Amino acid sequence: VHGDVRDYKNLELGFAIIDEGNLGKILGKKLRIYLNQKVKRGTVFSLTVSYATFPTSDGLMWMGPSQTAGKQYPYLYSHCEPISCRSIAPLQDTPSIKSTYTARVKVPKPLKAFLSGNLTSVESDDTHNILYFQSQIPIPSYLLAIVAGNLVEGSTGPRTSVISEPETIEDNMKELSLLESYVEAIESYIGPYVWGFYKIVIMPPSFPTGGMENPLLTFGSPTIIVGDKSGTNVVVHEISHSWTGNLVTCSFWENFWINEGLDVFLERTAGRILHGEDYARVDIYVGYQTLIDDMKNFGFDSNFTSLTPILKGRHPYDPFSSVPYEKGFHFAKYLESLVGEADMQNYMRHYISSFSFKSASTEDFVNLFLEFFAHKKDVLEQINWELWLKGPGLPPRVADYSTHLVDQALNLADEYIKLGGDASPMNYKEFFDYFTNQKILFMNSLLNKVSSITPAIVQRLSDDYSDVLNGGNAEILAPWYRICISIDRQDVYPKIEVFLGKVGRMKFLKPIYAALVSKGKRDYAISIFRQYQDFYNPMAVKEIKKILGIQDLSLIHI
Repeated sequence: VHGDVRDYKNLELGFAIIDEGNLGKILGKKLRIYLNQKVKRGTVFSLTVSYATFPTSDGLMWMGPSQTAGKQYPYLYSHCEPISCRSIAPLQDTPSIKSTYTARVKVPKPLKAFLSGNLTSVESDDTHNILYFQSQIPIPSYLLAIVAGNLVEGSTGPRTSVISEPETIEDNMKELSLLESYVEAIESYIGPYVWGFYKIVIMPPSFPTGGMENPLLTFGSPTIIVGDKSGTNVVVHEISHSWTGNLVTCSFWENFWINEGLDVFLERTAGRILHGEDYARVDIYVGYQTLIDDMKNFGFDSNFTSLTPILKGRHPYDPFSSVPYEKGFHFAKYLESLVGEADMQNYMRHYISSFSFKSASTEDFVNLFLEFFAHKKDVLEQINWELWLKGPGLPPRVADYSTHLVDQALNLADEYIKLGGDASPMNYKEFFDYFTNQKILFMNSLLNKVSSITPAIVQRLSDDYSDVLNGGNAEILAPWYRICISIDRQDVYPKIEVFLGKVGRMKFLKPIYAALVSKGKRDYAISIFRQYQDFYNPMAVKEIKKILGIQDLSLIHI
């Protein structure tokens, strides 16, 4: 597709690129296609669009060999959510429209490619592998995905496998050896997994999110590989999307909670099945604290704290936060508390069955719920739909997160503060037996009371938990580094620089850069950013620029 406006009246089939000014800068330019005659609704015809992408297309990430584990071959991956697929292919880039696709991919030997579809055949010549893919289940455009590079695949079960560079495949397969049991746990609650195989690609370090739920080809951050399977809750979340998000998709980005809130509900239900009630409740508590923090950043009265925010032509990523995830979860959990666990499970199965292979809106979810529980009028009368779905601020009701495991972590943090660094708590070694979310809760509790943290306390923590705080779990290191920045601990800054140069996940990058700016170290933060900006994903670059207040576009080379 060329960027000129054509005189379609003289063409058999014409088109125009429509520039919509400022809105076009956010959403792109419209491609309007004109037919040479009137066509009746329902008529099926074929349309071929020849097009090419640019190296700067923000949906494709081209990486040099130095950015990979093997350092020998280039690497490519896509990231289309929410509206970057339009930079890859001329599709109707909205979650309300789903389609199947076929693809032919040519890669130089010995590289391989994988797509969010089934591999149907392979050809080769002297220099290239040619792979053919087909997506038989209709998907929205943001789930179109490709990864290509020096990749190998290892099976972890009858339906599950792990894909990564050969240098890390052994560790990745060991960490994700229970993939099949995760799928089975979710199936036991919601119904059959219809996609056939489940594959997860452990991405290069610059990958900006914890995971991306592309069907048949989940992308996972290497930060979830920590050596003890403790980071795999992200995988359970992405597998859950096989039902909530991929099979049934939000119809518009204003309804994003349809994807994420219901997905967190499924994820935590699976967590309870796999690990027990207390595990799930710790996860609820940690998530709720994140929700509070995000709402503080927006302002509790902000439109972006509603489950159905009004975008008004803004980029769908602008309101991105834990709100659709966590507030959406509490809404689903509230409904469950009214109708009971068994009936909520039956409803969720009915919801998936009713909207499979389609997109659903908030209104669709509500209407189906009212229809399904029409016999429980006394229950339905209790639900303030307007407050839950349109109201800003914290959830009107919060799910029960009470458990001794939460108290255990919070009390240990309080004891460190109380002792002021003069001694270690008598029970400090119990920290080593915590599962990851308890450790995160402990660190976040200290971070939330950072005004009470002294250099002596930080030194005591550093001595007591040296192995953990010098380990590789980014979930623990990120809050720890923020604590160290708050007291300006000099010997940690070199470690922070290394961390920021090898981790591309925005969940960790953004708070650390923000902490440096807040501490009056903006120039230092910018110097780190300049050093690593070519390593970061463009999405992360954009977000870090906002934090650093960078206006000079010459700083960015994408």
